[in-house]
Amino acid sequence: MLEEESERLHHRKAIGELVKQLIPVFENSTEGVFVYLDDDHKACNELLADMFGYTPLQWEEFSPFSHLFSKESRDDIMATYYEKIIAERAPAELPITGIRKDGSSFRARLLMVPISFNGVLFALGFVKPTGA
Repeated sequence: MLEEESERLHHRKAIGELVKQLIPVFENSTEGVFVYLDDDHKACNELLADMFGYTPLQWEEFSPFSHLFSKESRDDIMATYYEKIIAERAPAELPITGIRKDGSSFRARLLMVPISFNGVLFALGFVKPTGA
């Protein structure tokens, strides 16, 4: 139990420090940006949160993360996350359908790349609406 709490604290600290390092990317990207470890350890920029109809804090607290996407996209995103980011440590790009807070949907392109920070492997994601 104590080890689990220590790991959670390490992850929380790592994501906080990583977000600080990524401030120029978060603030200047023309795309929505997020970092993701798991449902409890994720962060996004204002642009991404707005795409989904949330504030960044609301988006970060949303759980499970996968419910921000259509069923088909959920399956693709999670399979890609585990196969490409975790297993292969390789980037991946895929079309997705996001679900906004109001229930409406939007099509986008998701690019995820693995990024290691303080011994923790995160997915760094970029989301660009496609309008299709």
